[in-house]
Amino acid sequence: MCIILASRREESHLYSFQVIKDLAVSTPHPWLQRHFEGTDRRDPLNVGLTILLYEFSQILGNTYRSTENNTQFGPVVHANMAQAAQISKEMYEAAIAQRPREIAAIREVFQDVDAFLTPTHPFVAPPLTMDAEGNPGVRQCTVPVSFTGFPALSLPCGMSSSGLPIGLQLVANDFQEALLFSIAGAFERVTDFHARQPPIYGGGQT
Repeated sequence: MCIILASRREESHLYSFQVIKDLAVSTPHPWLQRHFEGTDRRDPLNVGLTILLYEFSQILGNTYRSTENNTQFGPVVHANMAQAAQISKEMYEAAIAQRPREIAAIREVFQDVDAFLTPTHPFVAPPLTMDAEGNPGVRQCTVPVSFTGFPALSLPCGMSSSGLPIGLQLVANDFQEALLFSIAGAFERVTDFHARQPPIYGGGQT
């Protein structure tokens, strides 16, 4: 779910985040909901993955294919290379051609809000015993932002019932990095999530 931080007034971001803290549920912006769901191959999530995987293959492909013992590559690399093999140059060029339209659509969102927020991942931080990178959802909220090139940052925003950290992604308009740091700093001044540690911490156990 995407939650909009709607604030075009010269108000304190501390107040904005106090409001967010008090909200249990927020209605997502319709366009942003489509943008991050990835339910259609033309959605930004899938278009972004097309670009990411194709370029990944272009950079690493020759080395990957010429390495006799490719066990030195992890399972995520193997999976990415297998997916990239299904992407043609024409598919890549079509994805590149779509990017300006998606960027323009996000800019329209910023006519109404200073920034928007999403989960960093659609799940809490997993233990080291789990292959988080192998979960397709790990890219669900981050790839659409990378695909469009807007600045973003992630910060802790809570803990799960099992004590694992939950990440929040903040996204702003072009060249608004200072705004993102200001919002994140304000959030950390009124919360202590960034100072908390999981119940099992250190010693290579988390």
